[in-house]
Amino acid sequence: MNSRLAAFVASVAAGVVFFAATGTGLADTHISGTLRDTGCGQVHQISVASASRIQVSVATTAVAGQITVQILDSNGNVVSSGGKYDTPSGGTYGVRVCWQRDSQDPSEVSYDGNVQTGPPGKDIQSQGASTQGVSGSSATISRSVNGAGSIRTRAGLASFSVHTDSSTGAARVRFNAAALKLHINATSGLHVAYGLNLVTITGNGLKIVLDDRGTRDSITVQFHRIKTAGPVVSGGFRIL
Repeated sequence: MNSRLAAFVASVAAGVVFFAATGTGLADTHISGTLRDTGCGQVHQISVASASRIQVSVATTAVAGQITVQILDSNGNVVSSGGKYDTPSGGTYGVRVCWQRDSQDPSEVSYDGNVQTGPPGKDIQSQGASTQGVSGSSATISRSVNGAGSIRTRAGLASFSVHTDSSTGAARVRFNAAALKLHINATSGLHVAYGLNLVTITGNGLKIVLDDRGTRDSITVQFHRIKTAGPVVSGGFRIL
């Protein structure tokens, strides 16, 4: 799933990824890629048949750098930098993820997310991925991540538990790393961003990335200036 993506150049059409959505019924498309240093990743093109809402949710492995989701019109002009846009009509639009690297970040990070489309002027439920049914009907699949266990960090074992409510979007996180004197019990003020196999939970100086893309699940925790990471060695978590 670690796709190597080239930086977008507006005048070059080669290398874009194309997806299509018909009508204004709810639809959901998975995107993923890699970002290097400061800049933008590949354009993921979305085609809508009529005026629609395009809404994007992205989780990343960046520790502290700023992530921006841009939506582009058919000419490559940025029409939104906030992750959602109401198209005036049908057509082909682009979505790309941009990164302003921070000194705490590695030189390369990955992202994983969903592009949702639906009727214009209406927010699409951020915790759900929607699928198109017969006769234009649609259904919403709720997203959640839950689990508990331990990870092995360079400083020793650390315990974790995470629970998100698919209906409200609320999240609860506990993390204890005695060797680092790091004890987190966060029950409010958290935002959850879902990718297909990557979830980012942020808020109140905390950032947790849960990654199950490899052969072993891993967790990265950043709390203010303290950062630790490691593979899950007991228990686990499940992304739905």
